[in-house]
Amino acid sequence: MSAPILFDLDGTIIDSGPGIIHSLLTALDVMGLDRPAESEWSSMVGPPLWEMFSRFGLDGDDIERAIVAYRSEYRAVGMYDFTVYDGMADALRELSLRGERLAVATAKLDQFAIAMLAHAGLEGCFEVIAGVDPEGTRRTKVAVMRHCFKELDWNDHQDAVMIGDRSHDGEGAAELGTPFIGVSWGYGGREELRSAGASVIVDSPVQLLEHLLPRA
Repeated sequence: MSAPILFDLDGTIIDSGPGIIHSLLTALDVMGLDRPAESEWSSMVGPPLWEMFSRFGLDGDDIERAIVAYRSEYRAVGMYDFTVYDGMADALRELSLRGERLAVATAKLDQFAIAMLAHAGLEGCFEVIAGVDPEGTRRTKVAVMRHCFKELDWNDHQDAVMIGDRSHDGEGAAELGTPFIGVSWGYGGREELRSAGASVIVDSPVQLLEHLLPRA
């Protein structure tokens, strides 16, 4: 049985920035906070929501209120405002056809991630789609990855691989001893990926597929 390949969702499989940014700005409005400059918006895509709202000085119950406001707007308006990155669907389907065990480990609610991947016609590529839970007991990337591995019944974390575009993807992988592959087309950029410990940085889904094919 091949070792699992874990994928981040936002900024890795899909460009979901417009819907996320809209919903985050709406939540900041609800909380009476100033919106950041437009040049900072892309940095808001990817981190867990509790971490993002803490950057704006919120804590405790205020973070929970902001998250509720965000998810309400995201569910109503932002969730399907995304596109699949060019070549990503083909790469995922090729890996799936070759028998690779694919999973998603995302900072989204898993119910959002499942609905979005189903909307994109990609849900069937993945054995597990794991995200944060509404209760907040699984809210960090490493916690989501642990849950993902548990669902996959896979204990040899160092034999798997995590693919993502932001530092928290690499940091979660490092904590588990899982190799991290960074993708340059997302929201983090090459410097962030290198700092997060990416062993490889790929510039296209085709290049990613070529890197992974020796596993098949």
